[in-house]
Amino acid sequence: MKYILIAIFFISTTAITQTKNNFDWLLGNWKVSSGKGFIIEKWAKQNDSLYVGVSSFVNNKDTIIEETVALKKINNKWFYIPTVAKQNGNKPVSFKLILNNQGEFICENTKHDFPQRINYRLFNNNLLASIEGRVKDTFKKVNYDYIKN
Repeated sequence: MKYILIAIFFISTTAITQTKNNFDWLLGNWKVSSGKGFIIEKWAKQNDSLYVGVSSFVNNKDTIIEETVALKKINNKWFYIPTVAKQNGNKPVSFKLILNNQGEFICENTKHDFPQRINYRLFNNNLLASIEGRVKDTFKKVNYDYIKN
């Protein structure tokens, strides 16, 4: 009986996590300084099943689009799907949503080279994003601490 209750709890929690679909806290323009300029990340809502993001590097007068992202609901499950310039043959890579709380989500693709995990969290009106995973035998994590722009 104990195992049945645990299984029901796990299935219920997974279903609830997958059906939450409000990522409106991501919307708008976010900015983080880097050594040679800054990164702007812009998020817009297309509909209840699709959010789109664009990440650009800005240095003086130059703006280079580094990444486009679709945060998309497919078959009642959410995926973070980035297309990064000059990586993965310029093809999108899917990361499955594994955690979705209000103002925070984590997506994962354990088969991707790097990163394997992508995290976003709203904290005190700042957007804290990170990518992490293993590179060969070493754990690596890169943080992006955005402010509203």
